[in-house]
Amino acid sequence: MQHLEERKFVHRDLAARNILVDANLVAKVGDFGLAKDISDAGIYTITSSGNFPWRWSSLESLRDLSFTSASDVWSFGIVLWEIATYGGLPYPDITSPFALVSQLATGYRMPRPDQCSEELYELMSSCWKENPLMRPKFSKIASQLKSFLREVKKTYINITEDSNEEV
Repeated sequence: MQHLEERKFVHRDLAARNILVDANLVAKVGDFGLAKDISDAGIYTITSSGNFPWRWSSLESLRDLSFTSASDVWSFGIVLWEIATYGGLPYPDITSPFALVSQLATGYRMPRPDQCSEELYELMSSCWKENPLMRPKFSKIASQLKSFLREVKKTYINITEDSNEEV
């Protein structure tokens, strides 16, 4: 997603269902059917009717049908929530885009999943800021995730002095 953001493209359908994991456990974003070049104005606005993934869409995308890299960041926060819930459906009790807009406009955000760390939920929540300018860029998100991985290795993987085995 950082690569897309740097090249001024929006994905518009970032969801766990569109993330592929290869044999080396490298995650790859797929399904670019809704992707758009935003190099001219930095924004893409839908001009025709049609379905779009409203449960993964930012508040401004739902309200104005406009998409930016910041709206992809919102979707990334939803992807993190999907991962933390082992594939849970975002906003399971909300049945329409109109109801979701109403909830989000009051400040509602999905709660922290039980098995999710506070740090990961803070990152997730930062992706859901109402003001798109307050959301992190993908470069910042990538840096934060790398930091999390370094901490996990330090904390949970021990190398014994007698061998090269991981414990």
